[in-house]
Amino acid sequence: MIAGYFKNSGNASRLKGNERVLKRIEEIRSQAAECVVINKAWVLQTLRDNALIAMGFKKKLQRLSPARWLNLKSPIAKRRQRIERSN
Repeated sequence: MIAGYFKNSGNASRLKGNERVLKRIEEIRSQAAECVVINKAWVLQTLRDNALIAMGFKKKLQRLSPARWLNLKSPIAKRRQRIERSN
């Protein structure tokens, strides 16, 4: 028994057939995929900026950390901001 529940592999099989559960899983996966793309974009942009700064073509700017940048750009953060504005 873990966390007060007995192991039951039948629940996973039952939930896998539930359309609502499958739709939610796909939604979560797509949001995670968006964050990965944003993360790659941030890394590439930062590498480009660092190269330009090192070569003296660009002044050093204060940048957001990757975690802060992702938090501002993620679909979950955008939804949270809309909810906070509506209250």
